[in-house]
Amino acid sequence: MPENNEVVAKAIDNANLDLQEWLDRLAAIVENQGVSQPRYHDTAWRDHPELVKLDPAGNYDPDRIETTTQYKVLEKSAQDVAKLLRNSGCFPHVEVVRLSRKEIADIEFPGQDLANVDPKVKYQAFVHWPSAIAYTDFDPNKPTLFFYNHHDVQPPGKIEKWVDPRSKEKLDPFKLVESGGRLYARGSADDKGGFICCLAAIEAMKKAGDLPINAIMFVDGEEEAGSKYLEPLIDKVADNQLKHFVESGSIKAIVIADTGNFKNGIPSITTTLRGVSSLEVSVSSIKKDCHSGMFGGSIVDPAIFLSRLIADLADDDGTPKLKEIFEGILPLDETSQRSLDSLQTEENRKFWADSVGAWNDRVVSDEFLERTWYRPSVTITDVAIGNLASPTNAVRESASARISIRVAPGQDPERILNFVENWICARVPETLKVQISNKGAGRPFRADGKDPIFQKVFAAFSKAFEREAVFIGAGGSIPFVETITNKLKRPAILFGIGDENSNAHSELESFCKWEFQKCIESMIYFCYKL
Repeated sequence: MPENNEVVAKAIDNANLDLQEWLDRLAAIVENQGVSQPRYHDTAWRDHPELVKLDPAGNYDPDRIETTTQYKVLEKSAQDVAKLLRNSGCFPHVEVVRLSRKEIADIEFPGQDLANVDPKVKYQAFVHWPSAIAYTDFDPNKPTLFFYNHHDVQPPGKIEKWVDPRSKEKLDPFKLVESGGRLYARGSADDKGGFICCLAAIEAMKKAGDLPINAIMFVDGEEEAGSKYLEPLIDKVADNQLKHFVESGSIKAIVIADTGNFKNGIPSITTTLRGVSSLEVSVSSIKKDCHSGMFGGSIVDPAIFLSRLIADLADDDGTPKLKEIFEGILPLDETSQRSLDSLQTEENRKFWADSVGAWNDRVVSDEFLERTWYRPSVTITDVAIGNLASPTNAVRESASARISIRVAPGQDPERILNFVENWICARVPETLKVQISNKGAGRPFRADGKDPIFQKVFAAFSKAFEREAVFIGAGGSIPFVETITNKLKRPAILFGIGDENSNAHSELESFCKWEFQKCIESMIYFCYKL
């Protein structure tokens, strides 16, 4: 369907006319909160007792999960999202979905008698927040888009920091407030606003006439908790509710509105994500702390060895010193290279330095974007030796560090993890014992910028924002992207309504109202280009 015809223009008009109505709907689901916590962190249960109410004895009773405050909040959040999808008039099929207890037990405890499983382990395994799914009737003559969003959010952080930047009035993190052209609330940008953006585009097109696409909306309920059960849940709906869409091969792309623009006003499509290889290393030479005056200089100090080990692993800026960590990096496509060259400027470097609170802007490299998006890096995320709050003059019995290696697109995180583990073990002398634990590897993601579908989304965002879009990378990892693309065998298109001032996961989370509108328009143009 030509993008300049009357139907497209009418859909754009609908989106603009209904903008305030959509912001009101966003305000309603923001109020539902939907705070999610990592299921395997005991600190979540300890620090947020209001979310998970255990009995006075602290028992982890799996049969009580549905009675906890957190489950009720996320169940209500999923149900309200489903109600919003039904009321849009776009989806004849809407439901709340989750794995059953049996399905989780088959994954976590195959062949085991649940009566013999530790109650705490069983409780944490069965913690599973509900998602919502909606889809149109299947039309074999239309392309299908699979929209992914999530309705769960991070805790609000420090309430005292939720202060209107203009009026200086205190804000309720779960009340959507407009100030200075921005909308403030927890979940506004990450990711309830992204969900509303996609739904608004679909409804605007529906009001303008027949939808040009088959649409599937999957709204995850536990993204902020790690989406542990996303893969089996996608398998479940793909084999049941979405069977016709999957078997026909009509799904053209997965649209994920959960990233953001490089800067306000610059339409940005995220085409790469770095992966991660992480591990904890602990070295020890003695069985207990020893007086530094009596024994210092006569025994091997684990802390000194660990410090030297870390120094040999990377330069001061985190650049790996070992050439093996650079193997497998893929070259950039032409559009990504052009985008990088346009964004990696001195002005943006100083802005980057200011945004991280650098005491001197030279803290940030001239190649700050290339290093963050497209190269590997080493970060020491934690070191444990002693407690500075209560220092002891002693040679410590052990020293530990958490090492995180961000893996560039095209690299194999398992290979890098194995290499670093072997490199560490080979360097440890016989006077020290080494223990490697808590290993983890998450794959990087790279979209094919030459794929025609990316050229269409590039053109759509350029048209809506009235300036050329850019392909950008993200230095962080979003593990579910690789999960969902592998499952559906389709490319993922990542964009978002956030920008450099959005503060996702921090206080004063927000998005720009104008950019929200332009992202809706971008999705409309893109759908008609398909």
